[in-house]
Amino acid sequence: MMNRLERIVQILKLLVDQIYVLETMTPLSFSEFRDYLSPASGFQSFQFRLLENKLGLKPGMRVSYQRQNYASVYSEELQATLKKSEEDPTLLNVLERWLERCPGLEEDGFNFWEKYNYQVRAYLNDHLTRAEAAESEAQRDQILNDHKSVKETFDVILDTDKYKALLARGDVRISHKALQGALLISHYREEVRFHQPFQFMTRLMDIDSLLTKWRYNHVMMVQRMIGSKPGSGGSSGYHYLRSTVSDRYKVFLDLFNLSNYLLPRNYIPPLTPGMKRTLSIPNLNTSVDGSMFRRFQIGSPNRGGAGPLSSSPGSLGRGSLPGTPEDAIFEVLSSSDGDEEDDSDQSPPANGQIVFSA
Repeated sequence: MMNRLERIVQILKLLVDQIYVLETMTPLSFSEFRDYLSPASGFQSFQFRLLENKLGLKPGMRVSYQRQNYASVYSEELQATLKKSEEDPTLLNVLERWLERCPGLEEDGFNFWEKYNYQVRAYLNDHLTRAEAAESEAQRDQILNDHKSVKETFDVILDTDKYKALLARGDVRISHKALQGALLISHYREEVRFHQPFQFMTRLMDIDSLLTKWRYNHVMMVQRMIGSKPGSGGSSGYHYLRSTVSDRYKVFLDLFNLSNYLLPRNYIPPLTPGMKRTLSIPNLNTSVDGSMFRRFQIGSPNRGGAGPLSSSPGSLGRGSLPGTPEDAIFEVLSSSDGDEEDDSDQSPPANGQIVFSA
């Protein structure tokens, strides 16, 4: 699974670097063949939109052009496929539900969130203690200003109602429980059980970062080659493209923002003996059985179409950290190529459950 994600990352790096090759042309050289591209538009391609939807980009997160729905430029058949991709579970949905099942969040177990709340309060109180011990008024004011800013940052996630309001506005993408799971993995990423989950979240951020870099490099190339002329696909060109290079197009923005809520190492809640044992287990077979995950397939990219979306549902076993659900996640991005050496058997077991390792 991880080498498949790494493959996606390397492909995106290649796509980013290809822009540099195009930039070796002069604007005059570019204009000599640009007319042959019309009305094609790689940036407005159907499959690019489908990929965005499968990752988890919601219609409300998009920048509208001329007050039209982004799908209006496509045929009715393709519009129906895009509509279905908006309604189907996405990679972001899979990530959210996966994080919600992270071991250590149980109130009758390790109860990470209660311990985290306590340590945050201790961290903030120590800020005030340092302010009282400041040697000068200016230093004291600086520490108090820092304290106010840090406290406001933590209040956003410690107050469930505030977080729900942000979720309703679309300022955050994942549930409060999923955020807790992501913070748990991030704080204890050095534990054996959390090695791969942490790398998985990192790869998702890599994918988001590289897509953002591609958008930015594309914008810069467009400005260099055609200035503010309309795009070949009918958009306003540079000005429209520039508006899409923002955090609103980052599907996994919440993972980037985790650094706002990480505690210094000496404030991280110590693991209990039982939790320490749980996280020392490198592999755990976890079954997927019927309500949480679906398998996705984008179809044949070589034919330029989406193809049928195939799915088989599943859910995670209670109280155990799933391994990155290989089929459910990877097939969101690409159809299975069947040549993965590390994935010797991806077919469901006889009992109808899909089993994967943590």
